[in-house]
Amino acid sequence: MDTTSEGAVVIMTERNFHHDDGLARAVLEVIGHHQPVPTMDIWYELGEDERFQDGIALAEVNEILFHLENSKRIFRKGGDKWMVKKGTA
Repeated sequence: MDTTSEGAVVIMTERNFHHDDGLARAVLEVIGHHQPVPTMDIWYELGEDERFQDGIALAEVNEILFHLENSKRIFRKGGDKWMVKKGTA
């Protein structure tokens, strides 16, 4: 067992990665089912999701949307509404 601070950072990074990966998949699911969908509706839908019982911050949703948009998996339509690019859902 690694008790150094570096070991703790690795564990936290791995947990955050898995959380972010699951959150990204959930965001893609919400967008795919409700597109075009505003950010606030995505956040609301995630709050109702059993996988995120501890809650999701709006900042986390915005961060995931930013990463998904930069990776060309989603795009904005009409201001703050999101859609999934074909072939990425």
